[in-house]
Amino acid sequence: KYNLIITLQAGLRNSILVIYNSRMKSGYITLYEKENLAKLYSNYTSLGGNSFIHNCVDELNELPVRND
Repeated sequence: KYNLIITLQAGLRNSILVIYNSRMKSGYITLYEKENLAKLYSNYTSLGGNSFIHNCVDELNELPVRND
């Protein structure tokens, strides 16, 4: 069970970081990505995620929302 949690956490962290790296370069986030980010982050924290990702999510939430 522990290995499954670690694996799920790693996948969620990677998905959040993909959004983070992409959107910090562009300087904005789409509404769809912001909603997806909230779900990913909620699941990540429920599995015991750490503050590094919390800081990334905070930065992303400060970006302006634009439609692509």
